[in-house]
Amino acid sequence: MKKIISWIGSIGLIGSASSSTYSVVSCGKTNEIKSFTYYKNKGDNDLVKLFTTKQSSFEDKSGHLKLEDNKLTVDYIETKARDEKQGEFTQHIQGYEGLVIYVMGFRENENDSFSLDIKKIIVETKNLNKIVNENNYEMTFYNLAIKGQKGNDNFDLIIYKETLKSNPSSKEINVSFSKEYQRNIKIS
Repeated sequence: MKKIISWIGSIGLIGSASSSTYSVVSCGKTNEIKSFTYYKNKGDNDLVKLFTTKQSSFEDKSGHLKLEDNKLTVDYIETKARDEKQGEFTQHIQGYEGLVIYVMGFRENENDSFSLDIKKIIVETKNLNKIVNENNYEMTFYNLAIKGQKGNDNFDLIIYKETLKSNPSSKEINVSFSKEYQRNIKIS
């Protein structure tokens, strides 16, 4: 079990004041996706600045957020479902909106999903930590994803809960994503 959890932790998937909400309809149920909040004196510009530095990188290794004249120069639309072979394990990765962006930096402890740079901007990231359940071969953590179209002067920032469930006998890992928060970010 420790080998599986250790392996899961080492793969590349692991490494954020408004009343607006987003509605997500799935199987006849409507779930409201809340907008995250900023700490005092923090806002959209702080995130945009952070995402355009070398400290930030997309999961597909395409580098940081690309802008020109305060507009996106690249589409960040969706990540398609896929299967990936990682050593002796096969990952079945669910598709999701946007593209995951990582922000490198100091983390207060090994269970932090986000660096201090993100945690000092977005209030809700304070308590979004990695949880490992060895008895059920499961790990949960959180990621940021950017969704936007080339030419737009804004994008959606989504905080996903990512869950990895493994089956040691079949050497398969199922990776699923669920939206926890979403907010439209203005580029200026």
